Amino acid sequence: MDTNGENLSVVNLFEETICQQSESTGMEAAKHDAMDLYEDVLDLGEAFEIAVKSETILETQNTVRMSRNRQLKQICQVKEKPQKMKKFQPNFFFAIQVKHVQIKDQATVVQNHIIKKDARLSRALIKPASFHITLGVVHLKNEDEIERTKNALTKALSQFQHEFVKNPLQLAFQGLGTFRGQILYAKLKNEEVITARLSPVLEKLIEEVGNCGIQFEDKRQWKPHLTILKLSKNPKLLRKVKRLHPSLMSDYSNIEFGYELVKSIQLCSMNGPKSEDGYYAKVAEFCFDRSTFIQQEPSLLEQKLMSLRQATSTIKRRIHLLVSSNDEKKPKLEEKESQSQNNAAKYVAAAGVLAVGALIATKTLRRAA
Repeated sequence: MDTNGENLSVVNLFEETICQQSESTGMEAAKHDAMDLYEDVLDLGEAFEIAVKSETILETQNTVRMSRNRQLKQICQVKEKPQKMKKFQPNFFFAIQVKHVQIKDQATVVQNHIIKKDARLSRALIKPASFHITLGVVHLKNEDEIERTKNALTKALSQFQHEFVKNPLQLAFQGLGTFRGQILYAKLKNEEVITARLSPVLEKLIEEVGNCGIQFEDKRQWKPHLTILKLSKNPKLLRKVKRLHPSLMSDYSNIEFGYELVKSIQLCSMNGPKSEDGYYAKVAEFCFDRSTFIQQEPSLLEQKLMSLRQATSTIKRRIHLLVSSNDEKKPKLEEKESQSQNNAAKYVAAAGVLAVGALIATKTLRRAA
């Protein structure tokens, strides 16, 4: 707006008015009218200035508001992008549970050795109760998808049931390996043979799950392994310890963990409450017919050990009955008391001999195994 031009026109009007008043009336009246007109002009100028300032303020506010809206829009766009590019978030997995006590004990030995060298790594240990081999992971949104996946598991594994019954798959673990220096795992002996047996099972499982409309994580580079330590289990630890030092595992690089017979394949929940034994919540489990597995006859040592245990239990029961009977009857004759005590002593001595024999037989059996 051209404020200078308007101010000049107001001044010209003021001068013209004064001249007219001077000609028609006296000077005093002209001065009086001039002062009134001058005050009116000042009021108009102030009003005009206020209007200009108000308009400027409004324009500034609109500019700030538009700028804020643009910033908010940019922020919203930035926040929306990760949602569109959201990664695959699995919440269920297919697994072979590892239950054998020897494997768990040997893994515990390795874990204890590691945390003695670096106590911080205790937060990255995998509990032996949850040991398993992962076959693949899926994301299931509701009960309907869970049921469809359970049916897919049964349908896929039914085709391999006869094979696994006729020729059971035994997993042998020996040695240690790492993934990117952040995951420590027990290696499989004859890994190529094991992979060749399990890969067709995994492929069929992927096919049946896919037919149900369920997304299955890509497992083209699947490598069977038993995880015993994972740095990412504790994000704070991972920020401090980027990689496991090779010296932590060097003493047990070729350790023999033991064997596990594959008896079933499970569908487990990652987020559900764990069972009493510490393992994951099992949503479904396809068990191969265990009754048709070849059952080995107990060895001579095992038979003797069972006999010793039965004899020990019998003697313990007799001692308990004898002591209870003595407490109730309280025989008055010293001769009877002495005889009862002698009998009890004989039973205790026999129980001790049998217990020692059972211990020796147990050690012998373990060595033979």
